[in-house]
Amino acid sequence: AEEVLDKENKFMCEKCKKRQKCVKKLTIHRWPRVLVLHIKRFQYTSVNRDKLTTSISFPFHNLDLGDYISESRAASGEPPPVYDLFATSNHIGGLGGGHYVANCLNRQDLQWYLYNDSVVSSTSSAELQGPMTYVLFYSQQPPGTRRAETPGGRAPPGAGDAAAASGGAPP
Repeated sequence: AEEVLDKENKFMCEKCKKRQKCVKKLTIHRWPRVLVLHIKRFQYTSVNRDKLTTSISFPFHNLDLGDYISESRAASGEPPPVYDLFATSNHIGGLGGGHYVANCLNRQDLQWYLYNDSVVSSTSSAELQGPMTYVLFYSQQPPGTRRAETPGGRAPPGAGDAAAASGGAPP
């Protein structure tokens, strides 16, 4: 996938020393077992700083990043791995101060839990998607496995056990 860099994000050309509109392309050659995606939540311009509160949605299962595979890796014929969400980190507050909380999937009961300092409480997958989501943590599925999405964003019964047995998901 390609991204156009313009406005405040223009690239500084080393030759002409001017900011130029350009296209950036990200490709992945070696896939990590744990994929950490950081959501851009803070914006800095020459005159302003803001916290971005755009509500986002993301897949809980079967995140396929095949569009980002490097040309040499694609030529190998090896399929790109598929990922499942196992945790999120949220930022509550603004630029002047805030608080971080975590949401994690328990592999035994396949329920989501909110970790807020010393308090742990049950939460729903619907609560994970929104304007406070800051970091997403995905684990790689075992090769050749694709999990069915179920209501509530949970894996089907036994899917957590398979990931745990294969070492595909962190504790």
